[in-house]
Amino acid sequence: MKLLLRTLTLAVTLCSLTHCQPSGNEPATNLQASVTIVSAEYTCNTLPGTFSDYQEALRKVKAATFPLTESVNTTSSSWITGASYYSCDRQKGFLIISTTGSEYIHQDLPLSIWKGFKQASSFGSYYSHNIKGRYQLRLK
Repeated sequence: MKLLLRTLTLAVTLCSLTHCQPSGNEPATNLQASVTIVSAEYTCNTLPGTFSDYQEALRKVKAATFPLTESVNTTSSSWITGASYYSCDRQKGFLIISTTGSEYIHQDLPLSIWKGFKQASSFGSYYSHNIKGRYQLRLK
């Protein structure tokens, strides 16, 4: 499996409250710092088709870059606190449902089911009737 690494280097200059250049007899108060951030990222080409466990799947899917990533506001739901959809081909994808205390991940969920979920009058009922027990994550 190929892992894509991105490196970002930030240069920061810290100055006095009024200016960065000393004037007259004032001492210079310039400090410079450099920070390097390295992040691991998966793409559609490097994301595995099966996962060791649910936590690995959640971690890798959330860290991946997808051509289609959508979320829906679920504040009207008493059970579902969040829902996000991630798709490589805009036909099927991963669905992550958040509830109070748990996250559920589904695989190969058709885009049409995601669109139906987003437009449902009850997210919980739609989930129970159209998603739950289907589109299960493939584990090794």
